[in-house]
Amino acid sequence: MISKNDFVVLTEDGNLKSTQTHFLIKNNLTDFIRWDCEVFSHTKNINSQTGKTGYTACGNKSTTCNVGICSCPTDIYLPKGLNEHWLFLLREKVRKLSNKDILETYQLHHGKIVACGQLGLLVNTKFVVDWNLLRRCNFSCTYCAPDIHSYTSKFPSWEQIQQEFNDIKIPTGKEVYFNLNGGEPTIHPHILDIVKMCNNVGHVELLSNGTASITMYNTLLDYAKINISLHHELINEKHMKKFVKIAELNKGELVFKYFNTFDEEKYKEYLDKLSTFNHVSIITNKRIIQRGERDEAKSWAT
Repeated sequence: MISKNDFVVLTEDGNLKSTQTHFLIKNNLTDFIRWDCEVFSHTKNINSQTGKTGYTACGNKSTTCNVGICSCPTDIYLPKGLNEHWLFLLREKVRKLSNKDILETYQLHHGKIVACGQLGLLVNTKFVVDWNLLRRCNFSCTYCAPDIHSYTSKFPSWEQIQQEFNDIKIPTGKEVYFNLNGGEPTIHPHILDIVKMCNNVGHVELLSNGTASITMYNTLLDYAKINISLHHELINEKHMKKFVKIAELNKGELVFKYFNTFDEEKYKEYLDKLSTFNHVSIITNKRIIQRGERDEAKSWAT
């Protein structure tokens, strides 16, 4: 049975098949140059501290592919077609599928591929803006990436933030979801203005370390889902008591996320209390690595 994570291809004779991105790469079937690609239709990344924005690993600036070989599996997943006709036909065929359907696996003898894409991307209506608002943070966790942490960096100006917001082009028929992060976004002097601005056009989720005032979270919850990270190196009982008070506001949607290095036994009383609220979710992530280890490994585990 099919799922949203399945990858499908449309052949020249109009048949829909399933496959894997590594099969296309292995068989030199990722030359999508001059194909129509939905490079701007699903996500946009903004880094206000550096002033950079991006969409995909390939760095393509056009909806017409200008990269000779598409080698990144994430980019291959993006819906694309030899032309608009084939991309439209692919989407139409996908819409007629049910989750009980079973697709035949694509083989080379099935003929030329004229369109492809991940099922979830072909049917979803989300456009996600992942927005790193600032590097400055009032915490200094040893496992935090140095490129997103600073005690002294300047706050990107309100004018810059507004311009970056105005430059976002939401594709027709898409519902926009803003993921606001940092640094610690609640210390930005215009964070309420930023959250309200984003809320006016879509859904907002804000990632915070939980150090803002209860009054601040009370206001933010009117406009955004709040995701609070319980950083095990710096969180104490005073913080946990405050988190319960935030939950007791009984408004909006709250998520508390911590790594498995967090002392669950020590704070069990508060975690148990938080778990009783219907609007609160608690998520545990795998252990993360130290800053120094990150430099050596060239990766970031969360």
